[in-house]
Amino acid sequence: MIDVAVTTTAKKPCMITPKAYDPLAVIGGGSGAVWDSSVCKKAVVPQPIQLSPGWATTIRALWIPRKSGKDCSSDEHWVGEGKYTLRVGMLGGEPGKSSFTLVKPPPTPKPTSSPTPVKPTAGKPTPAQPTQPATSPHASPKPAG
Repeated sequence: MIDVAVTTTAKKPCMITPKAYDPLAVIGGGSGAVWDSSVCKKAVVPQPIQLSPGWATTIRALWIPRKSGKDCSSDEHWVGEGKYTLRVGMLGGEPGKSSFTLVKPPPTPKPTSSPTPVKPTAGKPTPAQPTQPATSPHASPKPAG
């Protein structure tokens, strides 16, 4: 996830609805751009954003760390660990710049042994028997009187 802070120079609150290329985002590494939102033709911020003068609105955007390549296909190579720069800007605005580091994911833990299933005891379980109310040997079956 990438957090993008969006601000406005407008004097009144406004709403922007990003198009497919807004904002334009480029992620660069040591050898140049590794991902470009204009190649992927996908909005970095897909929902409308309400902006207030003097405030920054932070939007969380999803970036799958694959290179954009020629057509941003799912066959593109994964971006490796290292230091990268994110540049984001809207048409007519000053682009922002931030750096981040991708680290190698921790190793996947090895599965532990499965628990041993409990074996049933020999024979079939007996169904529960209904209980009868206890009667006293001295009680008569009929009420007196």
